[in-house]
Amino acid sequence: MRGENRKLTIEQAAKIIYQVEQPSPQQIGAVADLIARGVLEGTRKGHWATTTDAVARYLATATLNKKSGDHQKRQGSSTRSDMESRTLRPVYRDLLKDYFMAVIRQHDARRRSKAFQNAVLAGQILAVVLIITTMLVVWRSATGVLTPPELTAVERWLEANTKRYKIQEWSPPKPSGNGATIRVKYEYISKASRLVQTDREFVVQDGNVVQVRGLE
Repeated sequence: MRGENRKLTIEQAAKIIYQVEQPSPQQIGAVADLIARGVLEGTRKGHWATTTDAVARYLATATLNKKSGDHQKRQGSSTRSDMESRTLRPVYRDLLKDYFMAVIRQHDARRRSKAFQNAVLAGQILAVVLIITTMLVVWRSATGVLTPPELTAVERWLEANTKRYKIQEWSPPKPSGNGATIRVKYEYISKASRLVQTDREFVVQDGNVVQVRGLE
C-alpha cells in the first residue's frame, strides 16, 4: 500500500522511538548516532533522515534482541535451542515489525494524547501476548520437525539432572528392545561448578530416559 513508508527527520524518528512529543537533544543525537553506525537505516544528504519502515524494523530488532538475551540468561543455551532460534527469528522480527508499523500509522493519524498513550500501551501488551503465543505455536511445530522425540526426552533428563548443559553432538536414534538408544555428546556444569564434557548413550522408552550408559 502506497504511503505506508514515508521519510522521517531524526526529530520525528526520535518521537516514535522514545514515545515522546518533544524529544530532547540527547535523544535526537542518539538517533543520528544510530544512523551513523548503520544500526538504523538512513541517509545524511544535507540532513539526517530515515523512514517509517526503517524505524519499525529497528524497533523490532531491538525488542527481539532484548527478549532473546533475557531468555538466554534465564534458560542457558543448547545446540537445539540455538538452531531453532536462528530458524524462527525472521518470523518473530516480521511480526514485531508489523506491530510497530501499525503503531506508527496510528501515531500519524492523530496527535498523541493521554488516551492514545493508554491505547498504545494496551496494544503493546496485547501484541506481546499474541507474539508469545505465535512463537510457542511455531516453536512447537519446528521442534517436531527438527528434533526426534528421543532427544527431547534426553533434554528433559538433562534439565532435571544437571545444573546447566549444552548439547554438542547427537546421533540418530537406534531401535533397542522396547525403545530406542540415542548417543549424545554434551557438556554441563557439575555440582562442584566445573565444566564436564561427556559422551553417553541414553535408552528411551515411552518418551522417558530409563537407562544411561557411558563414562564421563
